[in-house]
Amino acid sequence: MKIRHLRREVGMKRGITSGIVISVVMVSLLAACAKPALPAPVETPEELLDRVSSIASVKYDQVMAGSEKPGEYVQRKVWVKGNKMRAEATYVGQTVVIIVDRDAQVAYFYNPSEDVTTKVDLHTQGATLMITTMSATEWAKSILSEPTELVVVGSETVDRKACLVVESKEGKTKAWFWKEYGLPIRMEFLGALI
Repeated sequence: MKIRHLRREVGMKRGITSGIVISVVMVSLLAACAKPALPAPVETPEELLDRVSSIASVKYDQVMAGSEKPGEYVQRKVWVKGNKMRAEATYVGQTVVIIVDRDAQVAYFYNPSEDVTTKVDLHTQGATLMITTMSATEWAKSILSEPTELVVVGSETVDRKACLVVESKEGKTKAWFWKEYGLPIRMEFLGALI
């Protein structure tokens, strides 16, 4: 009887030990599958600039509306990786594909409806072309690179994203930057951009 009792105890100890090992393995697997911790939200233009400067690639949808022709707007799907950008822009039913290579300082504009591609040297670009070829990360860097020219207006939530709202001292630019990544969620420009 003592031998049977000892075998039961040994079997129970093995079962408990196996259960603990399996639990530890499961917790380790769950921890490995968990999403990485999000960066802490930022509160200054300098911190936003650090965040947006660390982005290696991003994909986003963009809508640009002007006050000159109410109801007309440009819709863009944009992909950025390093110094390269691809955008598909639609304006008044016309689609244009824009490929930008900042390293080569060149942009290609492809009009699929006419099957025409135009190559443009970015060294000689005008202000309108500059606006067309800038990505959200470049907009953020251009606005945030002069923090002494900015005033932090406050914090707001836009599209469920906590944003830091900044305005230029002259009051011509107002932008909502996503605190987690430094990307502009909304931008308003008063007066002409160029």
